[in-house]
Amino acid sequence: TSARDACKTFLSAWKEGKKATDLAPKIVGKDSDWENGRTLESFEILPEERSDGANLFLKVKRTIKTQKGAVLEQEVGYVVGTSPVVTVFRSDQ
Repeated sequence: TSARDACKTFLSAWKEGKKATDLAPKIVGKDSDWENGRTLESFEILPEERSDGANLFLKVKRTIKTQKGAVLEQEVGYVVGTSPVVTVFRSDQ
């Protein structure tokens, strides 16, 4: 549950217009769309998940807006670690 919560916190910060660095040191994370100035309009963490023992792999359905105003609906993967530091990274980058 804490890994799922960390992913929700990470994505909520993006949606609220914060920067990923605003979450440090509590959560360290990266998403190139966020770094490249795209805005997160909405997201839903899907129920399917997979664990490799150290990390939780989640699928997220999200809607982002590019800097030019195009709206993109995507399903992307995130990998979340909780030890020793909470991390959230796109798994396809």
